[in-house]
Amino acid sequence: LRILEAQGLVRTRAGRYGGSVVSKPTDALLASHICLFAKGHSVSLRALVEARQALEPMVATLAARNRTAEDLATLKAVSARLDAAAVNDVPRFLMENVNWHTALAVASHNDLLRAFTASISELMFEASRFEHFASPDVRALVTHAHRRILQAIEAGDANLARQRVERDLQAYAKHLEMAVKAEARKSK
Repeated sequence: LRILEAQGLVRTRAGRYGGSVVSKPTDALLASHICLFAKGHSVSLRALVEARQALEPMVATLAARNRTAEDLATLKAVSARLDAAAVNDVPRFLMENVNWHTALAVASHNDLLRAFTASISELMFEASRFEHFASPDVRALVTHAHRRILQAIEAGDANLARQRVERDLQAYAKHLEMAVKAEARKSK
């Protein structure tokens, strides 16, 4: 029971009316397991980007098909915060970027893809927190790409949403690779 409790699968309460109760696994629990796996196996940044490239086009496709008015409102609100942070608040920009991808996954209405996307987004957030990544040019590209993806989702155009996410991820991978190289040169 202690092992299950440590894994977040049961809650145990002491006392006369205590006992163990099964807990519903959460996205945070899955994210912590994926994070442990990724760090324990030294999963490369490239592997994380490839996982995003595999998942996010489908997430965008489903979001364009399944989004609700509430999902659109959330995506627009996060986009506005992302745009505001892009001006001069890099830590907030990076966090709002995670929030945007999470809101996109929620709009897909696929619980498993939502949980995987949230897990990978957290790992990407950690990986992208180095100096050369979130330059003003990259922030401008990200906000522009997210607006275009949101337009496709709002229009309900699943193919266009997929294409725009694929383009965004290709540009992201390119900028991330350049930033990693710049960081490596800096540390020499």
